[in-house]
Amino acid sequence: MAVLWHINGSTPAALGLADLRLTYRSMAADTLTFTHVGAAWDGDPLYAYGATITLTRTVDAGSPVKVFVGKVRRTPRFLGTQAESLTYEVAGPWDWLERRALIQNQAIVINPASSTIPTLLPQGLAILGQSDAGTAVSLRQAIDAILANVSSYGLQYTEPNVGVFSEMIAWDEVADLTVADALVRVLGHRPDAVVWVDYEATPPSICVNTRSELANPVIAVAPADLGGTGSYTPLETVQVTERPDLVPPGVTVHYRWINTVNGAPYLRLLSESVGAGGYDPTAENAIVRTIELAGSEYTSTVLEQKVRVTPLSAYLTESGTITSANADAFAALSRFWKRKINWLNDTGVVIQGFRDCTRALTDTDEGGATLNTGLSNELIEGAITPWMEGTTLNRRGQDQTYGCEIAADVPINGVLTRRQVKLSAGVMATNCSTRTYTWTESEDFTPPEDVPAGLVSAIYNAMSVVPVEGGCTLIEEECTLEVRPGHVVNLTGGRTSWATMRALVQEARADLDSGTTELVWGWPKHLGPADLVEVARANRFKRSAQRGLMRATGKL
Repeated sequence: MAVLWHINGSTPAALGLADLRLTYRSMAADTLTFTHVGAAWDGDPLYAYGATITLTRTVDAGSPVKVFVGKVRRTPRFLGTQAESLTYEVAGPWDWLERRALIQNQAIVINPASSTIPTLLPQGLAILGQSDAGTAVSLRQAIDAILANVSSYGLQYTEPNVGVFSEMIAWDEVADLTVADALVRVLGHRPDAVVWVDYEATPPSICVNTRSELANPVIAVAPADLGGTGSYTPLETVQVTERPDLVPPGVTVHYRWINTVNGAPYLRLLSESVGAGGYDPTAENAIVRTIELAGSEYTSTVLEQKVRVTPLSAYLTESGTITSANADAFAALSRFWKRKINWLNDTGVVIQGFRDCTRALTDTDEGGATLNTGLSNELIEGAITPWMEGTTLNRRGQDQTYGCEIAADVPINGVLTRRQVKLSAGVMATNCSTRTYTWTESEDFTPPEDVPAGLVSAIYNAMSVVPVEGGCTLIEEECTLEVRPGHVVNLTGGRTSWATMRALVQEARADLDSGTTELVWGWPKHLGPADLVEVARANRFKRSAQRGLMRATGKL
């Protein structure tokens, strides 16, 4: 098999380049380094800072295949007593993402005095896990939003299969992150995630996926024809460490909100657990996280009116003549009229009877109203306000006049004298009862952040498979670059479990001159620490996104 390497279309030998070393990494910058041997250490470089370098691999007489595209970031110079050289350090697309600030639109009310309509303005403050409209999104959607503008960096983004990263995530308020920082941060929910670059695509494509979705090349631990011409890849060294200590019995997330009602905070709690049968959150290696969600905001203006009433007796309109012989009616009429007419309470006054009791509107010219005989109480204290009449309270009031003719013995100069007098008294008739009425004149409500659906299950499922750490060294005639981030590895010829271990490749370091490739696989340490004790601590620095409530409105 004849393999030719080309840098920007020329072979390294033609350019005087040696020591070509290519490294692929997940969620870190791929790098290509090479040395211009014999170049004047203080001379002009072949490639200036920022120059694009494309490395291709051509097998036999086939077409060249791109295996790396990057930009020159450093050119270390060396001068010694024996030689001098100029080295080039080239960084791949992840480095480009590390040099771009994450910008997100936030609604800002520029001048509340003139307009409360918000304007979307770009800021370094970001709410991860939220759309521009202020709604919750899935992890997949959060990744899409972070990588939405990579075309302006000379890249593209290849989305994973439908259903991958479908779990919802909590809002996370961050400031002044790079695009790469933000991507690592949201993928912290998924320790089985991997990010790599597809260089064969034009332009190069950022790929994101999970362990279960990756292709799985097989490497033989002890090939039968070692040293022969078989199609296997000779394996020089291999190291495998199974990590059952990284598999939790279950995951529990405690969600907390601080909901505010008219300035008063109220705590709300909700817990969700996923685990094996009989899972106990206090068990060894259990993952317990507390996630602060943005709480609701409710403000209102409430009007109050205190009302005291007394019943209007039906006897107040009794027909005919009422005397003490009709005890109930006489008593009711006496109480009412003594409350209205002061002289009826004088000493020696004796009421003898009532007749011609009437009830009418106080002023029939006001709006042409008709008498409302269904109002059975008299307002003693308070008022009937328009909001009481015009709301669902449906409390009414009407000025009415009660009248009657009364016969009473009145002492005049020590002699009881019979008097017959027509009486009239105005009342505010109402259907209110004695109580304090309230009405919400205005209110404003911002709903709380929703519980991220599927998040707990996603964390548990990602961690429920025993991860395998380690790596190997491959010695080939020419580096094939067939195993790198974006793959999982199975080993044959060793333990039975290794044949299906699907070890997640994190790094591939290829020495193109010698044909040696070193692979590193295992737990993605860039997403979190290397043991469950530290995983439990990893959530401590996540910030609640209360400002997420104002993302689309510019106000809480």
